[in-house]
Amino acid sequence: MAFSPPSKQRIAFLEQAATAYHKQLKAGTPAAQHLEKRGLSWDSAQYFRLGYVDDPASGHERYQGMLSIPYVNMQGVIAIRYPGSLHEVILSGFIR
Repeated sequence: MAFSPPSKQRIAFLEQAATAYHKQLKAGTPAAQHLEKRGLSWDSAQYFRLGYVDDPASGHERYQGMLSIPYVNMQGVIAIRYPGSLHEVILSGFIR
């Protein structure tokens, strides 16, 4: 399977989603506390545009309640990864 870069439309959609999820990550929330317990400062979370999916973009409903990690290159956001729901992370013992 050959790699094909995302279209400009896809990049624009991902950019909007990543920006929205970044704004939904609030200081002091369980998601922010989880990142801090993993050794990421609030400044680092801001710098890397990490986010939290509270109000998902269309088509991203299954990611609600998950952290978001945007993958960015010179074109913009080319992918977003969702490492699991925060609820699952808490239950697995990462947040105590």
